[in-house]
Amino acid sequence: MIYALVFLYLLATLTQSKRLVLGSGFSLSVVLFPVTALVLIVVLALLYIAPQNSALRRYFPLLVLMTVIAKNSIAAINPQLIGLSFGLFQLCYYLGKTINYRNAIQEILFFPQLPCGPVVRPENYQRSSGVSVKKEALYHCVFVLGLFLKTYPAYALEVLDRHEMGVLTGANFLVYLYADYLAWSLMGIAIAGLCGFKLPLNFKRPFWSRSIGEFWSCWNITLFKWTRSFVKLPIKNRNKRQYFNIFAYSTVLAIWHGIAINFVLFGACNIFLFRVQQGLRKYSIILANVIQGLFYLSMGLVFTWRWPDSILPAVQLKQYLYLIVALLLVAAVDCLSPRVYFQYFARYSKVLCFSLPVVTLFLVFFRPGYTSFYYARF
Repeated sequence: MIYALVFLYLLATLTQSKRLVLGSGFSLSVVLFPVTALVLIVVLALLYIAPQNSALRRYFPLLVLMTVIAKNSIAAINPQLIGLSFGLFQLCYYLGKTINYRNAIQEILFFPQLPCGPVVRPENYQRSSGVSVKKEALYHCVFVLGLFLKTYPAYALEVLDRHEMGVLTGANFLVYLYADYLAWSLMGIAIAGLCGFKLPLNFKRPFWSRSIGEFWSCWNITLFKWTRSFVKLPIKNRNKRQYFNIFAYSTVLAIWHGIAINFVLFGACNIFLFRVQQGLRKYSIILANVIQGLFYLSMGLVFTWRWPDSILPAVQLKQYLYLIVALLLVAAVDCLSPRVYFQYFARYSKVLCFSLPVVTLFLVFFRPGYTSFYYARF
């Protein structure tokens, strides 16, 4: 999938044509994931012909959630069904709208967002007036940053995840998942931005969160918003509504991966630690922060259902250095913002526009290794 992303990036760089890039992204999805494409084309056609007040439209989000859970429970790693979950989630945003079938199917099957998300609203595909040189250079930086994250830190963390990491096993997996998922999101945002429309941010510095609730509101943001939009109960009490929100999101986040003991316990542990942290925060901020650290160390263990055989990581000194460098790079990326770019690099916009595509080709052909994106299995 890296090569397909680089192809679309170079196409967007040369043409900046929304129609051409959307059409090419649609074609790539059809060629790479024909079964997923066929299912989404048929489902969108059913929504297109269904009346606005039909039962299909009313219960469609529930049907989508049940279908995604069943699919990920039975055939989570079936390569023919890659992207089906994110495509079905995105279809829900077309309910209650007048559907332009041609535009909608191109948007839903747009390659940079179909396999791994984010879940995009239709209005995000509206083209802006134009792309300035400064913004163009920014999107080049964003793409190269995403590609660098995938080819170096994410790769190093995934390789280390295959070794015995002791008590760091869960944290290592969580940071790997973040680097891998963030890399995909950044590359998709850059391709869309070069063509004048915006894909939403899927992460907002989650590891700098002060609570578990804040962490999940900054992790996979578009799925969090999807849950808030389509998983609702009429709860008037503010505190009860807060607990329900974290319960609903934790449950959806857990079981949409599939019905398995580790995913169910993952949701239950989230709810338990959230409740404990909320109670301790009234008495001690330090204890609440300890729970936050325990959350980071344990969630990866529960999610993967892999428990360490020892306390200390069973890796060589060189691999320790890889881990430290990878974590520092991910932390540095997490601290950056577009404001940093505009403050320090805006004066070199034209140079960046010409040089960064060359850097992209270098990263592709001289990378240390390549593995598939983790979330492409869902």
